[in-house]
Amino acid sequence: MVYRIFEKCAGQTGAACLAAMLVTLFARWLAVRERCPVLTFMLPGIFPLVPGAGIYWTSYYLVMNHMDEALTTGYGAVKCAGGIVLGIVLAFEIPQKLFRFPEKEL
Repeated sequence: MVYRIFEKCAGQTGAACLAAMLVTLFARWLAVRERCPVLTFMLPGIFPLVPGAGIYWTSYYLVMNHMDEALTTGYGAVKCAGGIVLGIVLAFEIPQKLFRFPEKEL
């Protein structure tokens, strides 16, 4: 949903970065709350952002020897993947103590 909202104003790369950042922040919060690894919650949220169609069309154009189209779609897929990685890295730079719940005193 975040990707679709920001796609028009931030472009595909910016929207992928923002969506990946939000998914990672939410996954970190849930991981602390549920006492599970972060990847348990992060991977299902990141998979829909992966540019599978761009990778498919890049390989198709390479096989069909249409190098201009392969370069264009491949560059877009790499930019989108880079945006996802950047969003994950930026979200992991936030200190872990901000995600912890206050301890209850007995």
